[in-house]
Amino acid sequence: MIDTHARTLAKSITFRIQTTIMHWAITYLFTGSSHTATKMVLIITTVNMLIYWLEERWFANKNYGWMGTELRRRSLIKAVIYKLASLITSFTVGLIVLGNLESATLLTLYKHITALVDYYVFERVWNLIPWGRHPESQILTSEAEAKIF
Repeated sequence: MIDTHARTLAKSITFRIQTTIMHWAITYLFTGSSHTATKMVLIITTVNMLIYWLEERWFANKNYGWMGTELRRRSLIKAVIYKLASLITSFTVGLIVLGNLESATLLTLYKHITALVDYYVFERVWNLIPWGRHPESQILTSEAEAKIF
């Protein structure tokens, strides 16, 4: 099965919304302050979006892929870099806002362990939704498209 662009966009938007709500709830439960939770989530979400954009632009100029495809090694490198940057961002913002090393560490670990489980469940739920999927046999390859045009 191959996902359509609309499905990918829908997954991206719903994941960002779900993750933001989850991180806000965890931070609120941890700190007891809706103001602190909102401030931390806004900062972390904004910084992580910027890091993701910078990483995508940097990798766009590197020749790790082949003819427009992405190799598994490149995807793994990108995932590890983004996860490390996300951990560092969460910890740094937690340390600045909470002012306590132990609290920042615990909150960061709790949020990222929960995020891992959350992402797995998110992917499993989306796997049950057939909308926006096409069997590979219905997708024209670039070679077949070239023959048509």
